[in-house]
Amino acid sequence: MDMREMKMQNDEIELIDLLRVLFKRKIMISVITLLITVLSIAVCFVLPQKYSVTFLLELGQDEAGKALVSPQAVKAVVDNDSYGDSIRQQLSLDQQLGLKFKVQIPKGTDVLAVEYQTTRPEIGIAVLDKLQELIGLDVDSKLDKKKSEIVAAIDHATIDLDSLQGKIKLLYSQVEQVEGAIVDLQKARSAVLANPDRDAMAVLLYSNEIKDGFESLNLRKEQLKDYEKAALSGVVQIRELKGSLNYLRGVYAYKKPTVSDQPISPKKPLIVALGFMLGFMGSVMLAFLLEYLRQHKQDFD
Repeated sequence: MDMREMKMQNDEIELIDLLRVLFKRKIMISVITLLITVLSIAVCFVLPQKYSVTFLLELGQDEAGKALVSPQAVKAVVDNDSYGDSIRQQLSLDQQLGLKFKVQIPKGTDVLAVEYQTTRPEIGIAVLDKLQELIGLDVDSKLDKKKSEIVAAIDHATIDLDSLQGKIKLLYSQVEQVEGAIVDLQKARSAVLANPDRDAMAVLLYSNEIKDGFESLNLRKEQLKDYEKAALSGVVQIRELKGSLNYLRGVYAYKKPTVSDQPISPKKPLIVALGFMLGFMGSVMLAFLLEYLRQHKQDFD
């Protein structure tokens, strides 16, 4: 018999010995496993049941379609328990009651996901309702400020547009006057030219005045184009500013405070499974320990 066969035989003997010990102590193992399992089941009924209350909130929307208030900033405020005292006071809760919120920002979104775990779902709903209300007040404050800024910009742009339209109207009047003056000068020059005894100096003066008139006319027409272009830009700006007001909105609840259908703790199946495994493994180890002590006692005797 070579070494490999002897090793395999020894392994088989050791395995049989182990199984013999387990079979010998099967009642103890079964009883202990059952007791620990029953105890874990009892613990499941003794431990208070916790429920999860959650909501999903969009923190407003600015004129660019982005969050009016940074979700990261609100998360920091909630994590620092800045709303805790106000919530406890308004709901007449114990001032020592801990209000620990789990705040997350789903990847790729500007949405705030808040969870509050409690053994009293009705309190959880009230707490998250109040938290949502307080966040909404802060967002509405930012919304009112943003609206005021846009309205002020519209008023300012409207004043500028009215000023431009006044200048345009004045320029049109001036253009008509200059054009009329040029026509009169041209008629006067034609009359002098038609006179056989025409005065050359008078013709020259009329020609210079007509030239100056055209230069003045062209200058006013260029100014008129610039003002009309600026006025068109002003109209577009005012239209865009008014349109941006339609994009502004306050908080929007994708999901109002909602209680989970089932308790999130204690996790009964897990506790029972762990209790069974602990009872079984512990009883097996105890069985081997008792068998070792028994053999050691026999060897000692």
